[in-house]
Amino acid sequence: MSKPISLRALTTILVQEGVCVRAFDAREYNKGINGKGNKHLFTDGYSMGDETYGKDSRVYLGTPSKERRAALESALERKGVALNRSYGSGGSTLEIRVTYFKGFHWNE
Repeated sequence: MSKPISLRALTTILVQEGVCVRAFDAREYNKGINGKGNKHLFTDGYSMGDETYGKDSRVYLGTPSKERRAALESALERKGVALNRSYGSGGSTLEIRVTYFKGFHWNE
């Protein structure tokens, strides 16, 4: 499996793929979660959630369709992004391994 990617590097790629409005880091992402939300960081149809257990962080990218998920998986893998293709197979959400940040469950 590939190494985890920083949230800033991931969102830079996602801007190129038309998913994010602009790149952002974990601090800005968490600020949005605790404030008004982070929907303004994504184009229509996309969303992001996260979980962190110990030092293992993941983000969950919601896409508008299974077809768009498949296209994004291919694009991200070509760029060396570590993702779990078996997560929610048949659904429209991707699981992506990112570098550690204080995401949901970080203190458990």
